[in-house]
Amino acid sequence: VVHCPGPSPSIPIRPPYNYAIVTIGPIHATDNVEVASTVASPYGVGPHHLTSGGYWIYYTATDTSGNMATCQFQISIMGK
Repeated sequence: VVHCPGPSPSIPIRPPYNYAIVTIGPIHATDNVEVASTVASPYGVGPHHLTSGGYWIYYTATDTSGNMATCQFQISIMGK
C-alpha cells in the first residue's frame, strides 16, 4: 500500500522569482513482504523550481514479489 499525502494547499511563488521551491515528501509504503523500491514521478524528492500551475505527482511502490501499488496527488503553484 502506498500512502499519498492529502490535498496540498496552493503554494505561492516567492518574489522576486517566477517559481516556487517545492520538495516532494518521502514515499511511505507498507506491505506484507519487503518493499523493494519506491519512486516519485515525474519529479523526484527535489527540491524543484516549479512555475505557476497544477502538477500531478505519482508515487509507485514495488515489493520483492514484483507487486506494484500507486497513488497520485496534485500540487498547485499560485502565480503573482
